Amino acid sequence: MAEIMQSASDTLSQQVAKGPKRLWAICRNAERVEIARALIENGHNRTHAANALGISRRTLLNKIKQYGLTRLICRQLAGDVQLGVAPVAQAVGQN
Repeated sequence: MAEIMQSASDTLSQQVAKGPKRLWAICRNAERVEIARALIENGHNRTHAANALGISRRTLLNKIKQYGLTRLICRQLAGDVQLGVAPVAQAVGQN
């Protein structure tokens, strides 16, 4: 969990250091990362993730749709996998 939070913190620091960004873009990315983290920590149980975030399940569902958060994207945001690595590894493991 500390690694996920550190990763999110590093990502936010990198965004701020890159130059002028609108505050809303930084907040949006931080929200997206936190939602992904909550989903991962709660086994993608949306009700539990919503409770952990202190929002309603409906709000969480709207945010998931807004940000296009799939399981793979959540794992990427958390730093668990790299783009394109997981689907290949899963396909090889299933055969």
